Amino acid sequence: MEKWALRVLHERYKIPFHSFPSVSRMPRHLSSYSTDSERGSALMEEVIAPLSKGKVDEAPPTPVS
Repeated sequence: MEKWALRVLHERYKIPFHSFPSVSRMPRHLSSYSTDSERGSALMEEVIAPLSKGKVDEAPPTPVS
């Protein structure tokens, strides 16, 4: 296996940002689906599946400065 592939598997892939995305002091209102709706349930399943399989890690909240 190539060295870069082994590094990605070992260290996990890190997105090489040129600069950090801007952060707003005020949270943006994002429209969402009701958790008891069909779309809301489907969305939650898609979010929880990789978490429960250990495929992704939940990031800690980032404080707004």
